[in-house]
Amino acid sequence: IQYDLVEDLDEEDPELDEFNALAPAERLHQLVIYLRDVYNYCFWCKHTYPDKDMEGCPGLTEEDHD
Repeated sequence: IQYDLVEDLDEEDPELDEFNALAPAERLHQLVIYLRDVYNYCFWCKHTYPDKDMEGCPGLTEEDHD
């Protein structure tokens, strides 16, 4: 078995540092938006929709899904 060398994980990542500096609620919000935009996936519905319209999803927040 041959293994590839992995880059050093201790490298600085300014974008990750900026994200980690956000409040937890803002990080969650950004992740919810990312999943919707990139994968048509609703974190709260736990469902992947066939298109960007995401018909049937009530909204962006947990409260929208109550």
